[in-house]
Amino acid sequence: EIQDKNHKITESINYAQRIQTAILPTSKGLQEYFPESFMFYKARDVVSGDFPWLLKKGDNVYVAVVDCTGHGVPGALLSFIGYFTLNNVVEHDEDLNAGQICDKLHYGVRRTLRQDTYDAEAQDGMDIAFCKINLRTNQIDYAGAHRPLYLLREQEIIEYKGDRKSIGGIPFRKKVEKEFTNYQIKIEKNDKIFFF
Repeated sequence: EIQDKNHKITESINYAQRIQTAILPTSKGLQEYFPESFMFYKARDVVSGDFPWLLKKGDNVYVAVVDCTGHGVPGALLSFIGYFTLNNVVEHDEDLNAGQICDKLHYGVRRTLRQDTYDAEAQDGMDIAFCKINLRTNQIDYAGAHRPLYLLREQEIIEYKGDRKSIGGIPFRKKVEKEFTNYQIKIEKNDKIFFF
């Protein structure tokens, strides 16, 4: 009986991995827009709470890496909330900068997990490094929740620190929340950017 239950649970998790893998971008997809780019993704468990994200709309390519609370099945469930909320936010408003997109993601996660109600208990959320890259103007908008972006320019590393707040979580009732900082970076020839 234990072997049978274990087999069913393992089959279910492996099937969930196929679903999660199907929606995640690949290095090949990223290299379509940035030929010299790379992506390293290795889940700790069969399904993961960490995920890369990529979307192209108009002149903009949106790229993010997200680290959700927890790992395994709970983290993977949270990753789906983040993935589809990001898609929804970006698909509906191309004029938002990276900081504004992170703000909308933040409130979308809170709404979905009902963290905006008076009796909320779930502190679940995610950290993110988020870029909006305009291919026409060579400008990057960057925002981060506990995640930095590193720019390597002419042998110098420049760090753009993410804000010290997460996406989601229960708000402090008496404290006004700051919006996510949006950094604008003009890309020059031979610049390299890294985030994780």
